[in-house]
Amino acid sequence: DIFSQIILAIPMMALYELGSVYADRGERMRGLELMKRSWELVRDTGAYGFFGAVALSGIAIATDEESERQRVLAEGEALLAKGANIDDQG
Repeated sequence: DIFSQIILAIPMMALYELGSVYADRGERMRGLELMKRSWELVRDTGAYGFFGAVALSGIAIATDEESERQRVLAEGEALLAKGANIDDQG
């Protein structure tokens, strides 16, 4: 149900947002680490549709490695192509 999805999303979103703050303040590696932890929670919970593309986009923005950026962008694009949204959990 939607309530369970929201409860699961809170730590994912918190890690992502905190990572964004660190990255914006010039601490890109710390920000990237937090965004990757957000993505790990997405994978662990199977909440790909709910927050997967967002988590991956943060990694793409924060990383300095072009190969990683291309990999996570492709993975996020694949999620979106599957119609990833709040009602689609994978």
